[in-house]
Amino acid sequence: MGEAVEREEAIVELMERFGTDVLHLAYSYVRNRQTAEDLAKEIFLKCYKRFDTFKGNLQVQTWLYRIASNHFTDYLKS
Repeated sequence: MGEAVEREEAIVELMERFGTDVLHLAYSYVRNRQTAEDLAKEIFLKCYKRFDTFKGNLQVQTWLYRIASNHFTDYLKS
């Protein structure tokens, strides 16, 4: 139970710190506000699911942006 709470708290903190930046990044890829909002939500869901892949030697912002960039690129390919 403790790990799940820790994960949720970390994702909430990421959303608070980087939510606007991720939204702007998404918008720069798709140029549509609603789609950018949906993609930003998907990013934080991916981060939640992949929380255990975060390596402490990376900055959390780098990890988050890498996931976001890959996700946006995949979205545009589909």
